[in-house]
Amino acid sequence: MATSEAPYTLEKTRGYVILCLLPKLNEVQWGDVQQVGNEIIPTLDSLRSPALLVDLSQLDYMGSSMVALLVRLWKAVQKKNGRMVVQSEQKMVTEVLNIAGLNSLWDVVASREEAVSA
Repeated sequence: MATSEAPYTLEKTRGYVILCLLPKLNEVQWGDVQQVGNEIIPTLDSLRSPALLVDLSQLDYMGSSMVALLVRLWKAVQKKNGRMVVQSEQKMVTEVLNIAGLNSLWDVVASREEAVSA
C-alpha cells in the first residue's frame, strides 16, 4: 500500500472485533482495498464464531470497492457462523448500503451503543 498508515483500525475486544474503516480507504486503488481484506480475514478466520462490528462513522462517502470489501468480510464471518453489524452515522453511506440491499443482510445502526447491543 502506498500510504504509510493503514486505512483502517482493527481491535479485538470482549468477544468481538471492531473494524473502523477510515476515509483514506476511499483514495486507494482496488488492489489496495483487496489487500485490506487479505489483512483482516485471517483475524476473522482465527475466531470460532466471529462477531464483527464494522464502524463506518468516519466516512462520508463509500465507493463500490469498499462495498465489495464489506461483502467479502461478511462472507468470511458467515462461513464461520458469525455475525456482522455495521455502524453508519452518515446518511450518504447508509443510503449506499440500503440501495445495495445490504441492510437486509446486516444490522445497520447509527451508534456504537446500538452496534454493541445488536
